[in-house]
Amino acid sequence: MSQKEQYYDFQPSFNSGEISPDVANRTDLDKFRSALLKARNCFVKPYGAVYRRPGTRFVAETKYPDKKCILHEFDYNAAISYLLEIGVGYIRVYKDNTYMNVEVATPFTEEDLGNLRFAQSADTLFIASGTHNVQLLQRYTDVDWRLSEMDLTSPYFDVANGSEGLNGNVPVYNPSIKLNLRFSTQGSFIFTAPATGTYTVVLAGSGGAGISESHGGDGWGQYTGNGGKAELKTVTMTLKGGTVYRGVVGSKPNNLWIENAGETTAPAGGTTTFNGQSAQGGGGARYYFKTETYESAESGTWTKEVPATANGTDRGNGPSGGIFVTHGKGEIDSETQPQGGYVNISCDIKGDNNYSADGLWPSGVTGNITLNSSTRLFRSGLVGACVKLYHNMPSQTVTLESTGSATSAAVLVGKSWKCVTHGKWGGTVTLEASTDGQTWRQYRVYTSKYADNNGDFNASETGTVDEYTYIRVKATITGGTVTVDLTRMTYTHEGYAQITKYVSDTQAQAKVIKQFGSTEKTALYSMSCWCPEYGYPRCVGFFQDRLILAANKLYPYAVWMSRTGDYYNFSVEKADGKVTDDSAIMLSLVNRKEYAIQHIVAFTDLFIFTDGNEWIISGSSTVTPTAASPRVQSARGCEGAEPILVGGRIVYIQRRGTSVRDFAYSYDTDNYDGADLSILAKHLTENRQMVDGAYQQDPNSMLYFITSDGKMNMLTYVANQKVYAWSSVDTEGKFESVVNLVSGYRDTVYVVVSRTLNGNTKRFIEYFSDYPDTEDWMEYSMLDCSEQWRSEQRSSSIAGLGRFAGGKVDVLADGEYYKDVAVDANGGIILPKEVSKATVGIRYISEIETPNLEVSGQTVQGKYKKVSEAILRLTRSQGGEIGNSSSFVDPIVYPEDGLYSGDLETVVPNQPTGGYEKLGRVYIKLDEPYPFELSGVIRVVSFGG
Repeated sequence: MSQKEQYYDFQPSFNSGEISPDVANRTDLDKFRSALLKARNCFVKPYGAVYRRPGTRFVAETKYPDKKCILHEFDYNAAISYLLEIGVGYIRVYKDNTYMNVEVATPFTEEDLGNLRFAQSADTLFIASGTHNVQLLQRYTDVDWRLSEMDLTSPYFDVANGSEGLNGNVPVYNPSIKLNLRFSTQGSFIFTAPATGTYTVVLAGSGGAGISESHGGDGWGQYTGNGGKAELKTVTMTLKGGTVYRGVVGSKPNNLWIENAGETTAPAGGTTTFNGQSAQGGGGARYYFKTETYESAESGTWTKEVPATANGTDRGNGPSGGIFVTHGKGEIDSETQPQGGYVNISCDIKGDNNYSADGLWPSGVTGNITLNSSTRLFRSGLVGACVKLYHNMPSQTVTLESTGSATSAAVLVGKSWKCVTHGKWGGTVTLEASTDGQTWRQYRVYTSKYADNNGDFNASETGTVDEYTYIRVKATITGGTVTVDLTRMTYTHEGYAQITKYVSDTQAQAKVIKQFGSTEKTALYSMSCWCPEYGYPRCVGFFQDRLILAANKLYPYAVWMSRTGDYYNFSVEKADGKVTDDSAIMLSLVNRKEYAIQHIVAFTDLFIFTDGNEWIISGSSTVTPTAASPRVQSARGCEGAEPILVGGRIVYIQRRGTSVRDFAYSYDTDNYDGADLSILAKHLTENRQMVDGAYQQDPNSMLYFITSDGKMNMLTYVANQKVYAWSSVDTEGKFESVVNLVSGYRDTVYVVVSRTLNGNTKRFIEYFSDYPDTEDWMEYSMLDCSEQWRSEQRSSSIAGLGRFAGGKVDVLADGEYYKDVAVDANGGIILPKEVSKATVGIRYISEIETPNLEVSGQTVQGKYKKVSEAILRLTRSQGGEIGNSSSFVDPIVYPEDGLYSGDLETVVPNQPTGGYEKLGRVYIKLDEPYPFELSGVIRVVSFGG
């Protein structure tokens, strides 16, 4: 094409979403043609349009303005869903955006909130935390909700956690831990505290970048500035053993070399964070122009702009910034790059590993008893644990001789019994059975006729019982004498009790749950898997009609499955020496490394995500104790945010929190794996993690990911169409939790937002409003933390805005926009005129920017070009500014008021002289509360300059 020929470039889709600056150079990628450099506060439709995101509507203030909370859905049925606000020590219930005045007390601390896992069965929500017993939240009516601890009919006993006679050993209690660990690799990391105790944590940001500018002309020279030192902070904190803590090592910039440039600031060092503490990076050096005054006899006094540099700001005495050593007129002798940040974690925790036992005996076999140990075994952290004692019970025979009515003593039968009668007798001999020794039932009856001093029958029978049973003999003899021998065969009796109180290292009080066989001392015992010291399950779910629990402090890699159809029973039953198929199961997921399980997801298979790999337990056949085979699928690792089911795929945040992957079956490899969905938009997670997520199926099949700095990354995701479109969302505040509620035909995304209004920090529950299909712009809600006011009687005053008292709001009233309207101390505003409809809230800025211009079949990269016009293909849009960069924009001119649909020709202002530059971008800024949807843009381009 000729130098001055106009070229029309049409971009008909934006469903590649926002791409990173690194990817923006890849003009060879197919996705480049439908990409954006910026999609701030925008959503992307799967078929290609990009539109300004709707605002959020106010629901309620959270209970505590200074404490975090999370949101979760309680899905009652297809038509009704409840919103749960889960905070420090409470759960509140909302329905249809209304607080139901229901608050339930919980044991959860603020530290627990990010570790909660949920699974729902009918009207019961199971909540696992790892630090408390599994909690059950049950709905009885809209206003009757109750929380209780999960009460197991039988816990799981691990024979590896017990006496030497059971090939196990008691876990070491509070072992001595000496640690000195440093994280220095840039980006996110996780640290699992090996024990509860005091840790010393040193945080250091990265040094700032230095700058070197080569300047020609009258002011020739090399101008250099050094980067600032980073902050260095030492803090002491108490960490809980087994708990995962997250941090970020601030990014280390490189020194900046520029030539004949305008004012420029080199990159600052990244901020380092860990467990709520942070250390700032050093400031970047600055190149600028200062005004110098000169004087001469010939010319008098004059001023001149001359180059200058300033060193970056020192934030403390941490890692140094970049340094240039020069001589003469700025000639550089040497250059030193900035030093990187780090986190150093150390501790010296004294433990006690002298706990063991060579014998235990109970003071009784039922009721409240005392457990005694011959050596040190008990400690306070075992309160709540169950102890199973194994007594080898010898055979026992009771004999009854009777000529009339008599009853024998009872014998406790564990498996087999035998009854033999002797003598010449008439009448009946009855065996009676009882499971509690109190209530008796007829079990066997033997009858003999007696005549001429002789009887016609003697019994000899052997039988078995399914559970521990007391059996006794009851005789009613009408003639002769009978002798009955009732024999209990040898068996191993298994009984257990729950520890209720720690008395000493050798003694504890307990309540017998399943009766002991004897008060004799036994060297055979085992411990249940869950208690305060060992930790409680961190994950919960359901699979093949079994309750699934996974991962505690003692067994971070274990999965437990209840008995089939009996969710609260984790017992193991044997029949003919073999474990029955419906017995409980314990599996250990160890593949060279003992990664901790983070999540379980039940679908056609059971998916298990750890912090180092991903497993499945196949659901193609029934899972049994002898047919449960976990298989590792990939070795990525998963973060704490819950994986999300999207159709037949699982989307999860990869370990370190900076990548999002999907997980699906591949027929090619006969394995589960997936793609990095964030590969083209890595800038959205630079120096921050994604910490929470939700999926909204309709209208756009979109995932919402909250980041550690309080922003959100959005992903429009349709896998079979290969649509992976990212955008970003921010607000005047910080997003802290997100959840999607499905109610009837509507998906609604709710968030918790921390906002500072008029100097006061508050936390609000809000939801993203709908994007209505209407030409009436007053039906759109395009402000945050907003509410819509409607009145049949027009008025200039609006009340009920107490959350904004003393501050300012924006108002869209009857189509007119009022910015920075003052809110009085009572939460009221006065508008310049009377209105009937108004939306009141906080404004936010949306930005859309196209990539560099590229021409199909040839390249125009590096060529001078000018985008003089842009034809915007719009749907129901209004407002905005347009230019070729964010620093040079003019208002978009619409032909009429109201929402506009169609092709709109706009003039694009150009900043450089003559308008020619090398990028050829179109930039759009939107800061007024109107909808804006862009389905295509045509750039009218001239080449030359």
